[in-house]
Amino acid sequence: MIGINEVLSRLKGKQCWATLGGGAAGSVYALLIGQKLPRVQPIGNDMLNVDAQNFDGEYRLMIKCAWRLDEPNSPIVSWLGPVEPEGLIVKSMERLEGTQIVDARAKPPAWDLVLDFSNDLRLTVFCSKTSAVEFNDNWHLFVNRKPVGAVQPAGGWVPFE
Repeated sequence: MIGINEVLSRLKGKQCWATLGGGAAGSVYALLIGQKLPRVQPIGNDMLNVDAQNFDGEYRLMIKCAWRLDEPNSPIVSWLGPVEPEGLIVKSMERLEGTQIVDARAKPPAWDLVLDFSNDLRLTVFCSKTSAVEFNDNWHLFVNRKPVGAVQPAGGWVPFE
């Protein structure tokens, strides 16, 4: 069984080339990381950049819980910010595009996720879904389009390999 931080260590040195969220997706976000894998069928959504329409990430991190993006000395935006397509969340998260992940780790007991980027920004994902009756995972990771694991409500890391 693969451990959560073993999986996350694979992200180090990889480039985040797209951030997908805001608008109708609200504060749910996907980060596309690593190599660009051609999509079998392009996504016909003009709200996505051309790369995101035509490629998936070698790694895709789906975030479905509370999160915050910080500069070294102050917060920038959180999941509670305005989600309109040109709003603060979208513009702030776009600052991750073109940067490398320099560190990635999850901390027990809830497996909150911390990603540090080469432009000194930090994305902290707070596993806020703590009840086993909540529907969605807090966050999950895909590698080469296959799910490798998820942090479920109540803090359980469930590997899929």
